[in-house]
Parts: sequence; C-alpha cells; structure tokens
Amino acid sequence: MIRALVIFMLLGCAVPAWAEPVPATAAKGCTRTSLQKITNRYIEALKKGNPSRMPLAPQAKYIERRKEIPLGQGIWKSPLTVDFSRSFFDVDICESFTEIIHAKGAHPYVIGTRLKS
Repeated sequence: MIRALVIFMLLGCAVPAWAEPVPATAAKGCTRTSLQKITNRYIEALKKGNPSRMPLAPQAKYIERRKEIPLGQGIWKSPLTVDFSRSFFDVDICESFTEIIHAKGAHPYVIGTRLKS
C-alpha cells in the first residue's frame, strides 16, 4: 500500500507545468509558517483528543469516512498516539495536507487531513 502511495505521489509530480495554472502569488496573508502552526495545533489536538484546541471557523466541517459528523465524535473521542506524521503546505491556495499514522492500540489508523485556511 505504501509503495502504491509513493508511486502515485511521484506520478503526480510528473504532470506537465502547463496542465494546471498556478497562481502568480500566494494567497493573501498565507505563509508556510502560518500553515505549519495550524497543522501543529491540529496534531496536538489529536494527541489530546480535544478538537477545541484548534482555531476553527464557525462553518468548519469534520468529515470522517466520507460522512460529516459532529466535531468531537469519531477518532476525537479519545487521545490518539501519533507515531508518524508528514505535512505538505500550499501557500498558493492556503491549504495543508497531513498524513498521520497511529500504529499502536487495538485499531491502527492512517489518517489524511486537509486543512484550509
């Protein structure tokens, strides 16, 4: 499974530059540092099992297993050990994607999270 993910990521990088327009400048007020801070707060909130530790917009949605559920339900019911995480930051559209692996416990997880600022 991991090999397939790596191959997909590598193939995604092979897309020609003309395939999709890239904004000339970053989103207003968006920096790599600000995206990193928000992502770090998300990971810490996940470790504590407390989503209120994140700065969220009133219209924020939480989707788990392709269904919108109330924030605080699902994986948020208890603290989660984060054994590995990696994040990608896109300042042009002011979004981040974080992969989290929880390998300990009765139910292991691989979680993909997209945060929009």
